[in-house]
Amino acid sequence: MSFSLLSEPIQKFIWDEEWKYFTPIQDAAISKIIKTDYNYILASQTASGKTEAAFLPILSLLDSNVKGVQVLYISPLRALINDQFKRVDKLCEYLNMKVTKWHSDVSSNYKNKLIKEPNGILQITPESIESFFLNHPEYIEHLFNNLKFIVIDEIHTFLATPRGIHLQSLLSRLIIGIDSSPRCIGLSATLGEFNEAKKFFGNINKTKVLKASSSNSVKFFLINFKNENKALPIPLVQDCYKLTQKYKSLIFANSRGRTEEIAVKLKKEAQRSNNHNMYFTHHSSIDKKERENIESLLKDSKNPITVACTSTLELGIDIGSIDLVVQLDSTFSVSSLVQRLGRSGRGKDKSSLLQMYTTNEWSMLQAISCIELYKDKFLDFNWDIKYPIDILFHQILSTLMENNGIKRNEIFNRLRNNFAFKVIKDSDINLLLDFMIEKEYIQDLKHELILGYEGENLTNSRKIYSVFDNSFDFKVLASGKNIGTLPYSLMIKEGENIFLGAKIWKIHKVDFKGHKLYVQPANDGKPPLFSGNPGLVPAKVREKMMEIIFSDINFSYINKSAKNNLESLRNDFRHIDLKDITKERPVIKNENHYSLYTFADTRVNRTLYAIFVSLLGNEVVKYNGLDSTLNFRTKLDLENLILTSKKLTKQPHNVLEKLDKDKLSISKWGQYLPEALQNKWLKYNYFDFDKTIEYLNTINFIE
Repeated sequence: MSFSLLSEPIQKFIWDEEWKYFTPIQDAAISKIIKTDYNYILASQTASGKTEAAFLPILSLLDSNVKGVQVLYISPLRALINDQFKRVDKLCEYLNMKVTKWHSDVSSNYKNKLIKEPNGILQITPESIESFFLNHPEYIEHLFNNLKFIVIDEIHTFLATPRGIHLQSLLSRLIIGIDSSPRCIGLSATLGEFNEAKKFFGNINKTKVLKASSSNSVKFFLINFKNENKALPIPLVQDCYKLTQKYKSLIFANSRGRTEEIAVKLKKEAQRSNNHNMYFTHHSSIDKKERENIESLLKDSKNPITVACTSTLELGIDIGSIDLVVQLDSTFSVSSLVQRLGRSGRGKDKSSLLQMYTTNEWSMLQAISCIELYKDKFLDFNWDIKYPIDILFHQILSTLMENNGIKRNEIFNRLRNNFAFKVIKDSDINLLLDFMIEKEYIQDLKHELILGYEGENLTNSRKIYSVFDNSFDFKVLASGKNIGTLPYSLMIKEGENIFLGAKIWKIHKVDFKGHKLYVQPANDGKPPLFSGNPGLVPAKVREKMMEIIFSDINFSYINKSAKNNLESLRNDFRHIDLKDITKERPVIKNENHYSLYTFADTRVNRTLYAIFVSLLGNEVVKYNGLDSTLNFRTKLDLENLILTSKKLTKQPHNVLEKLDKDKLSISKWGQYLPEALQNKWLKYNYFDFDKTIEYLNTINFIE
């Protein structure tokens, strides 16, 4: 039935490619996209053909003779654009329609062809859309006056994130600029919160979700190795080496440093055993050409090969069939676990294979929690940003640059009508505009606003194109060759060893002014330094961890060491008699020292920590993000302390006043906000006072 709905050229493509069937998501999407005028979110497992599910019906609805870009395809990664270009271009050959890549690695001559004759499909990143508004606003109507569809790939990476708010703002400005309402299609393999995805396009009532469930099975294995220091345990490396020698594997880690460490150590194991040495790393610090070479090796190799990576290989870049996925320590969320699992088991009736290694009992517990929630078909949701006042600051600068002068009431109305900023209060928009005028980010000419002196300083650099912070990346050079980049860190100093590209390098010169590191191969045996930031852990993962501790459930996929560690954890809490784990949390007291096991999400824990610091002082309160504990000393009665904390959750300004904000992660553009709006940004985006009030009103702490 769905095949008959497609245009003749698209039908010919399918015959020529000898397709035998449509996947469930393709079958559903073809019918719905062609027969209705709704926006759609296509949610289906990795490698289920979501790209074709969107483009087969979209291209069937387009007229190749129409001038202008008719489809705007937006991707979170340039590499994904390059990869998807081949697939979409092959389809478009049957329609005599052009597909154009547009990002910083594409030549200006190639881009100019689209400017002269706009046509077909444009593949782009959010930052390149921003460059249109900043540098060539005249292109907007010229290119997009006949825009029919907007397709957002890997839409889950944008939901409720700073970059996602940025993209929403750009789309809102684009739609207003061309005075049209193109249909929107989002693609994702990991969506747990469909309402948030439906809100992304600014019209929840006109957006529907098409979901296709996975039928592939997953085989889980978890081995716990006790770790006495920061380095990976030798037995873990040896076990991982034996396993990966047989498979085409991806090893996911939660930091770039950890990916480098495991790759280097596996290489050394291979050298000692005189076996194949096909171990590589793939993350954002690796040089682009090297990343592309590794992707090609993965896709084309028929022999075992292992790549240690971060989330850069979570997304839908085509790297062929992967036999095994390894995870070093627990993922922070279920959705990340699902995305990584999707890299193996591709193909009908194939199983995904996951080997999880953990290095302490709490990471092990979190890993079991994520696996069990996955089995329960639970998917968590990104919640990075709730009050995007920092992105508003950035978009004010962008709008002023786009218009080269605009009346105050007009820019206010544009910001007010931008669906990305609907949660921002009118008073805060005006407060921000007044502050930006006072600090010379904006110059008020009475009849219109233009960029001020400080505003021009901010917009005269590449940092204006994005909302993520890339200001302090060092280019790493070895014998004059660029091997990658590293973010600024206090650990970067001459004489230190670093990991990069599955090798160990010694820093022999640091050029802070030019942002360059000069390195040479390290042969002194000095252990390299690395760091990683803890991720945001959702409440459901924490709650499942607690449920596991206070139960006697056995897990068949964990090894003997993990079983012993789990039993030991359970024994630590057996003396605490909880009647209702949904409303109670354990406390361990030793004289005046308390350990509160909150089993709350990261933002609630941050808020509780800030409240306790404001009451007891920074010296006596410690927060452990791994086991979700607040540790402190006090002679106060715990019940009274909690009562006082409840009162403070309703007075966030009193808590924020006592914080050392230099130690907090203020966003790239948040640092330019006035203090009142910085506090509001912290209140909603770094902390969560509303949820903490709810938590304290619900939970009883039991000793």
